[in-house]
Amino acid sequence: MSFITSTGPTGSIGPTGPHGITGVTGPTGPQGVTGPQGVTGPGGGGGTGAGATGPAGPTGATGPVGPAGGLTAQRLVSTDSDTLLHWTFDETTNSYANTGAGGTATFTPGLGTPDPNQIGLFGHAVGFASNSTLTTGSGGATPGGGLVEPTATSCTVSLWVYLRSYTTDGVIFFKRYRNDASFTSPYITFMFALDGTNIGNWVGLFTTSATLHNPTITTPKILLNVWNLLTFTYDGTNGLFYLNGFLAETLNFAGSLDFGTHGPYEVGGIFNNTQFINGYVDDVRVESVVRSAAYLETMYKNGLGLFDTYQGMTGLQGVTGPQGVTGPSASASRTATDFLSSVTGPTGPLELSFPVLGSNLAFSADFNIQGSVDGVHLGIAAPSGASVRGGVMGTATGPMVGSALSGTGLHPTPFGLGVTGPVHVAGTIVAPAGVTGSGQVVMGMVTSGQTGAILQGGFITYYPSI
Repeated sequence: MSFITSTGPTGSIGPTGPHGITGVTGPTGPQGVTGPQGVTGPGGGGGTGAGATGPAGPTGATGPVGPAGGLTAQRLVSTDSDTLLHWTFDETTNSYANTGAGGTATFTPGLGTPDPNQIGLFGHAVGFASNSTLTTGSGGATPGGGLVEPTATSCTVSLWVYLRSYTTDGVIFFKRYRNDASFTSPYITFMFALDGTNIGNWVGLFTTSATLHNPTITTPKILLNVWNLLTFTYDGTNGLFYLNGFLAETLNFAGSLDFGTHGPYEVGGIFNNTQFINGYVDDVRVESVVRSAAYLETMYKNGLGLFDTYQGMTGLQGVTGPQGVTGPSASASRTATDFLSSVTGPTGPLELSFPVLGSNLAFSADFNIQGSVDGVHLGIAAPSGASVRGGVMGTATGPMVGSALSGTGLHPTPFGLGVTGPVHVAGTIVAPAGVTGSGQVVMGMVTSGQTGAILQGGFITYYPSI
């Protein structure tokens, strides 16, 4: 039997399945962290320190740049329109020219041969040995050498002097009273000179109404082998004498400076006498203004480089950790360390140190005593192979022993009974070539039952010496 088959209709296509779910976008990675600032390298003792390199970070926003580092104060206080006479001894064509605002007043050799090519505190200085002087007169003390004169009731006279030895009655700088070759009373208008004791005492002289005033100043003393700043001011009433910013003497004589017949200015000694100095003179100024005590303190401290170098700020973080900024080179080698310590017994000294690098260094240290103590111990030390020349000064409320100190180690006995206020120490480390190490100035107090006395030490300054 046969069968007949037939094909059925085609089935319809089933519905499309649902679309797969789209994956969400992952979160954006965080901003790369900025690398830290490179460490700032300190300025070495006259040298240059390099900062460490900061590590590199991912890209970040660039930070702003800070102000440049290394701001330097001017060591030589500027002159102004009141500075009538200014002898720097630095000129190459005429070492004795006046560069002040008051007119021509050029020094010429009066006796012997002064040396204008010595190393000074600011550039050159003029050197004097026995029987050598400079004068603004012609041939010593003839007319016409001193007609540029400060105001008779408002003036300041200042200079820097470095003495190699004391000379009996040695005259450092003065203005003659008479304009001829005579040297009779009252002799001078103003003068800085040594006395006859040869221990650093000095004389400040000035004349009003034909009367000569000549006090001998015993503290503070002019020290050997360091630069000293001598200053005289007169305001029509008071004549003030300063040494290294310290007020040393006050004389009350109302009136006007007496210029007599307008004699010349002289430096290094007296032309027709034997009162000469052995040392150097730098930066002589005669001014028609009364400079303040604060001005003269700044003049002294800036001159020795005490405020010489300040560290500036470093720029902020950039894209990549930048190279650390290099510390500025100190233009006059110095360190400055602050100490504050309460002392109730005989110990507790403060020590200020500085490097000795195979050449002579002059040093200057400042301490301060709050309260009254029985005395102080002073120590000045040099590295092996070097030696110390030095001395100490104090304030009028506590005069310090003025005899020079030599060698190393502590002063053998306390001195400065009842001292209070600023204490200034200065001297020279004599170091032959190849001798290196550290110099120290150590100060301690001696008390007997006092409590609350405070010894402060702020600064040690040092600079190349002769």
